[in-house]
Amino acid sequence: RLDSERVPGKVLKPINGVPIISHLVNQLAKLNIPVVVAVPANQSGAYEKALSLTTSVSVWPSKFFTDPLARTCEAAKAYGFSHVVRVTHDKIFVDLDVLRRALIIAEHESEGVDYIHSSTLTPGTGFEIITTDCLTRASLAHKNVEHITYAVRPISKLTLDLVAETEPFNLLIDFPEDLKLFEVLFASLGNQATLAEVTHYLKRNPDLIRINLPPLLTVYTCVHNGERFIHRALNSVAHQGNFKKEMELIIVDDFSTDKTLEIVAKFALGKPNISWHRNA
Repeated sequence: RLDSERVPGKVLKPINGVPIISHLVNQLAKLNIPVVVAVPANQSGAYEKALSLTTSVSVWPSKFFTDPLARTCEAAKAYGFSHVVRVTHDKIFVDLDVLRRALIIAEHESEGVDYIHSSTLTPGTGFEIITTDCLTRASLAHKNVEHITYAVRPISKLTLDLVAETEPFNLLIDFPEDLKLFEVLFASLGNQATLAEVTHYLKRNPDLIRINLPPLLTVYTCVHNGERFIHRALNSVAHQGNFKKEMELIIVDDFSTDKTLEIVAKFALGKPNISWHRNA
């Protein structure tokens, strides 16, 4: 859907001239299996426009506006699918090699397996394979489920977690910084870039990984009228471990009326891993 909180309208945003959703569908088209984009009916026009130049894709306008689980289940039944390969649209570079292996298992060797995934894949390259029967049972048990995984996994009869290689970078599109990295990737490699090419490129240019790599540790500090101690508190955090490379500090000012915010703003100046927000 289009109402992402962190990056509104995320999937329609162009990267190197192509909407994110089109990049994803073009990657999935290499599998030669049906690709269905299940969306709220009131947003289907925007998706159809974004995908107008993309072949091998269908847009399913669903009556379930706030229930991704129900949308997925509805589309699976409408198209007569026995299994659904679920890919959330904050991804582009799904690991197609691991997915092909999973498809073979689902088709030929999955006696009783109704949920397949890989917890070790590089962030942004993952997928899930869910039987329509399992989706149906989960949809009957839960309503307005945002994260389908949490509803499906406990109800699945048999789960398979495929072992895969993890790379030390982040290919999930969830924050504005992620868009910046993808702009570099497609500008450098072209719109037909594959996961293998992206992996090779980032290994040769490791500094680019830091554009959107999440910190190992985030410290939140809330303060109200703390001018007497806030500088000392912030300074103590900034001297912990490898602060510049591995940590971030977020300060939340609860509408202070003293010099707290002035001190915080000066302290954060020139430090990209320190940010502050002022509540109303």
